[in-house]
Amino acid sequence: MKQRIFTAIVGIPVVLACVFWAGAYPLGILLVVVASLGLMEAAHLAKKQLPLVVASVVALTLLSSSGFTYVAKRSDIPYAAMFLAGLHFASVIGAGFALRRFKGSLFVVLSAFYICVPIVGMIALHQLGRTDPLTLKWNFLNPILMLILPIWAGDTAAIFVGRYLGKHALAPSISPKKTIEGSIGNLLATAGAAVALGPYLGFSVPVSLACGCACGILGQIGDLYESWIKRLANTKDSGNLLPGHGGILDRIDSLLFCALPVLILISYFQSK
Repeated sequence: MKQRIFTAIVGIPVVLACVFWAGAYPLGILLVVVASLGLMEAAHLAKKQLPLVVASVVALTLLSSSGFTYVAKRSDIPYAAMFLAGLHFASVIGAGFALRRFKGSLFVVLSAFYICVPIVGMIALHQLGRTDPLTLKWNFLNPILMLILPIWAGDTAAIFVGRYLGKHALAPSISPKKTIEGSIGNLLATAGAAVALGPYLGFSVPVSLACGCACGILGQIGDLYESWIKRLANTKDSGNLLPGHGGILDRIDSLLFCALPVLILISYFQSK
């Protein structure tokens, strides 16, 4: 637990500094690094070393991020995000199937989409409504906070509720430590955090609640999916880069499943 807290103390200010900077590039660069490290972990899980694929996904992320920042200025972003959500869902299903069938190379390639497609959505969410991605200003009310803060609140609640009140296993064959009580605590915390945050970001209670519930439900599905992948790979953590947290994929699994749904909800209702 001490390692987990120390890592959070070091990492959270870095993430928030990139989030609060209104321009696209600090967060974009951070997410490109995250995508690259995440794909390296995927290659490790599949027992494959594919540096060419890693290089390709960095280029893919840079190009698609730049393109989506441009799209984010237009009213058709909810429909573009829906397309990306469908692509992400297909890559999730395909990656799990590939690893289960011991098709390691295919798993790594599909993981590029599983990781990068929602990261593109995160950058679009961060730049939603902006006309100048190069602006040199701070923005402490960025829409992406509706994704990040509720998930952090839910993860924290799940840890403490599960530890002190958890008695019934949620999915023992996939993740033995997760409990139903912790899952309920996660959902209530994400929904509550989103509703509390909504007025400050300019979102109505229904939109905030919808985003919170999406984070609470889909975030936990993403967490269980990552646990299932690690079970198939016969490993406890996707990596050891983050002491107390495991690897990059262990830390962003919920974000990957929630980014595009939150983008769809906010961009659609914001345009009304």
